[in-house]
Amino acid sequence: MKLQQLRVTSGWSIDYNELYDIVPTKESVESVNTCFNEDLFQFTHSKRNRLIDLSWLPENDWSEGAFVLVVYEGDFRGNLLFELRTKNKERVVCETNRLLAEISGGKL
Repeated sequence: MKLQQLRVTSGWSIDYNELYDIVPTKESVESVNTCFNEDLFQFTHSKRNRLIDLSWLPENDWSEGAFVLVVYEGDFRGNLLFELRTKNKERVVCETNRLLAEISGGKL
């Protein structure tokens, strides 16, 4: 499987990335070989003190599940600065690219 392309700007550390170029459907989410789980990616920007995390919650569940994209100040104990919940992968990719650029530029 091919990883989803993202525009990772300077200053980011990729803690892990398991976001594949697969559109979520009932079949792809609930498949035995699913890649729609709690740990899709996590990026940190130490200079800006930000963490971006993407999950599919609840894991492997199409009917109740969705991408959950969040930005925290510091880490998961810090202030929640942004949250998006959607099944729309294109929107997740667009928002991720926007957040990566805005945080690198000091706007969030």
